[in-house]
Amino acid sequence: MREGIYVKKISDLGITGKKLLIEGIGFLVVGILLLIYGPSFPELMLRLFLTFLTLRELWNLLFRWFSKAAAKNPLWVNVGKLILYGFLAGNQFFLSLPIAIVSILMGLNQVMNAGISGVTYYIYVKDGIRPRLRLLVDAIWMSVVGVATLIALGGDGNLQMFFLSLYLIGRGFSNIRDGWFFEAEVGKKVIRRRLRRGMPLVFAAIIPRVTLQKINNALELGEGETASEIYDRAKENAEPNLEMFIHVTKDGFGAIGHVDICYKGRIISFGNYDTNSERLFGMMGDGVLFSANREKYIEFCKRENHKTLLGYGLALSPEQLAAIDKEIVKLMSLTVPWDPPQTVKPAHPGIDKVEPMYAYKLKQEADAELYKFVSSKFKTYFVMSTNCVLLADTIVGKAGTDILSARGFISPGTYQDYLDKEFERPHSLVVTKRVYQ
Repeated sequence: MREGIYVKKISDLGITGKKLLIEGIGFLVVGILLLIYGPSFPELMLRLFLTFLTLRELWNLLFRWFSKAAAKNPLWVNVGKLILYGFLAGNQFFLSLPIAIVSILMGLNQVMNAGISGVTYYIYVKDGIRPRLRLLVDAIWMSVVGVATLIALGGDGNLQMFFLSLYLIGRGFSNIRDGWFFEAEVGKKVIRRRLRRGMPLVFAAIIPRVTLQKINNALELGEGETASEIYDRAKENAEPNLEMFIHVTKDGFGAIGHVDICYKGRIISFGNYDTNSERLFGMMGDGVLFSANREKYIEFCKRENHKTLLGYGLALSPEQLAAIDKEIVKLMSLTVPWDPPQTVKPAHPGIDKVEPMYAYKLKQEADAELYKFVSSKFKTYFVMSTNCVLLADTIVGKAGTDILSARGFISPGTYQDYLDKEFERPHSLVVTKRVYQ
C-alpha cells in the first residue's frame, strides 16, 4: 500500500520534477560508487567504454563487405580506429588522465572559493561587519583542501575522488529533495529557504551567456521571429508585481551577467558605480545603490552596453510586498545620497582620455537617484560576494525565495538557474519570462 502511494507520487510529478529526481539519483549513485571504489570506478567506466568502441570497430571491420552501413568509411579508417581504441583501453596513463584533469579543476575551484572567502573576510573586518568568523574558517579549510588536491596530483587520486564523491552526494540529495517537492506546495506562495549545493564557479558563471546564445541561435534558424516571440512565456492569469532582470552581453565580463530588481516602476540596482573608487582590478570599490525609471533604464542598457535583459516576473501577495517595502526602507536607511562626478579620473594622467562616468550617464539618461552605503555588508562592493545578486536576494528573499545564502561565489547564473526552475513549477512565485534585446 505504501509502495503504491510512492509510485503514484512520482507519477504525479511534472517533467521538471522527474528530471530533477533522475538527476539527483544519478549524482547520488555516482557519488556513492566513487566513495566506495575511488579512482578505480571512473577508470573502469572509461575502460569499458573504450572496449565497447573497440568491439564495435572490430564488428564493422569484419562485416564491411556484407553491410553498406559498415562500409561507409574507408578501410584505413576502420583499422585506425580499431588500433586507437584498443591502445587507449589498455593505456593506464590515458585512463588516469581524466582523473588528473578533474583533480586540477577541483583544486582550482577550492582555491578560488578560498580566495573569495578571504577577500570577503577582509572587507567585513574593514567595515566592521559581524558575524564573519565562518568566512575565515572557510578560507582556511578550502585553501588546505584546494592545495592538498593540487599537490596530490601525482598520487593515486583517492583524495580527489573522496572530495568529488562528497560533492556529488550533496548535489544528489539536493536535486532529489527539489524534485520530490517540486509540485508539493500547491497554492503556496512562500518557499522555505534551504541549504542548496551550488554548481562549480565556471558552470554558474556561463549560464546567462549560454541562454543568450540559445536565443541568438533560435533567431538565426527562425523564420522572421523576434526574440520575444521565441523566449517570452507566461502562466495563465499571470499578474507579476515585481520583476527581476538578468543582464548579459555577448563578450567581456558582462557575459557573466548582472541582476536588477524592478519594483513599482523603478529599477533597484547595486554595484561599483563609482569608478574612481575601484580597487583590485575593478573587482572592488564603494557600494553604490541606485533607483531609476524602468523604461528609460531598459533603453539605456540596450543602447549603452548592447545588453540583453532577461526578465522574470514574480506575483507576490500583499504580505510579501509589505515585507519587501520594509526591507527596502531598511536598506535605504543605511545610505546617503551620492552625486556622481561627470568624468572618470584617468588611471594614467595625460595618457588615458577622460570619459563621462557610467553613473553620471545613468543619472542624466535614466533619471537615476544614486546612494552610497555608509554601513552594512554593502558598504564595500566585491564582485564575487557582496555584489548585485546578494542585494537582490536580500530584498526578494523577504518574499520567501529559495536561493542559497552567501557562501563563495554568488553569480547571476546561479540566480537565473533558480528562477528558470521556479518558472517551471506550476504554483510558484515566478509567473512570466521576457527578453528585452
